[in-house]
Amino acid sequence: MNLKEVIQKWFSKIVLCILGIGLIISVSLNYRHNTNDKVNTANISALTCQLDSSKNKLGEEQKGRELLLIDAKHLEAANSNLNNAINALSSKDKKHLIDIADLKITIDMLKDSIEILQPDGTVVVINDSTKLYSYPIKHKDLFRDLEGNVKVTSTKQPLSTTFELTSDKIFADIIVGKKEIDGDKIQIFASSSNPYVHINNIEGSVIDLKAYNKYQAPKHFGIGVQFGMGTSVGMDGIVRLTPYLGVGLSYNILSW
Repeated sequence: MNLKEVIQKWFSKIVLCILGIGLIISVSLNYRHNTNDKVNTANISALTCQLDSSKNKLGEEQKGRELLLIDAKHLEAANSNLNNAINALSSKDKKHLIDIADLKITIDMLKDSIEILQPDGTVVVINDSTKLYSYPIKHKDLFRDLEGNVKVTSTKQPLSTTFELTSDKIFADIIVGKKEIDGDKIQIFASSSNPYVHINNIEGSVIDLKAYNKYQAPKHFGIGVQFGMGTSVGMDGIVRLTPYLGVGLSYNILSW
């Protein structure tokens, strides 16, 4: 059987293979188009959304904002601050970078009055003629450990009082996480059990889309079951077109 006869014999199968390849290309391009649309929609939403507030399971205030889904090379145009933070990283850290976030917080100072801050030692007279005296103070709870001295001049009206803090430790547990919202967006959220901590702003980007399985970049090499049409040359030198089913290493031009 010569090559012409082989082609005639397998013509319908060849046509089916061509149609199948066309369908695969169409599905792949449509999938990529839909994925790009989802990413673009998510980024438009992330760039325009405001910091929102909610409650976590413990009833604590939780602040959240949508993340950008973006490549590192495009981050500069979308968020220069995060891009500068990436540029400041070492080459090793850049290589393994999946996402980056910027969290801005304020910590309120203690608002207790002098009377509420309990003296923690003996009152010391510094100057008896001006009634200037001093005493140590201390305040400690789950979130703050404060020590210092209070100086009071009692001959002035109103009283002149100054604080000298010798130690002021604030314990701020910041919990940061990510969660999927609305099916195609990611939100970064942060909370703290410390009532003195207030989260002012959160910005972040997922810069390696492979970290989020909905937007995985296609892998070019793979091992798997393969089906298709192939040609072979027999011992008689005749070229034959035959179906092929097997396991092998492949370079994937299109993935879906």
